[in-house]
Amino acid sequence: MSSDDTERVAFLQLLEPDMTEGYKELHENVPAFVEEAMARAGVEDFRVFQREDVAVCVMDVTDADEYVEVMSEDEQMDGWERRANQYKRQGIDVDASPDEQIPWMEEIWHFSRDR
Repeated sequence: MSSDDTERVAFLQLLEPDMTEGYKELHENVPAFVEEAMARAGVEDFRVFQREDVAVCVMDVTDADEYVEVMSEDEQMDGWERRANQYKRQGIDVDASPDEQIPWMEEIWHFSRDR
């Protein structure tokens, strides 16, 4: 759950319909360098949800802009995203400018018992 020190962001990725199992399997053994890069980028929590050919990523991070900067400058993360992109029709675009790489979603409704 996001706190006052983090922001929650989400993005959508559309998978190739015949490669959904491969995408799921890819995430069964995420390399340590991915988690290390996320920690350096201020990620507190990162979740990937998948249903058929749709994957939604939800992240609590101290600063989404800083996250983009750190990740876009990391060569190992570039390789990881290129590997993951083989399973996608749409999603993170490592060849786009850093501010356009991640297809952020707009939050349009929120429920919290704590509000």
